[in-house]
Amino acid sequence: MSRIPDAWFRRILTVLYELRHSTRAEIVRATRLNVSSVSQAVQHLLQHGVVQRAGQLRSAVGRRRDELKLNSEAGYFL
Repeated sequence: MSRIPDAWFRRILTVLYELRHSTRAEIVRATRLNVSSVSQAVQHLLQHGVVQRAGQLRSAVGRRRDELKLNSEAGYFL
């Protein structure tokens, strides 16, 4: 697996900090990273407990969207 750039993590974590809850699609729009990059970075953050699923949002079509949030017990950053 290739190394994920720190800048991607910073951008994603900043979006989650500012919005409190967000979907992957919202993170893609806010960070302007591509879908694959966001998916890879979010998966890493989920596996390491930095981000957690806050629930699922219903969609008119397709699969449900995971709502994501920062894990308040994982630590803090400025």
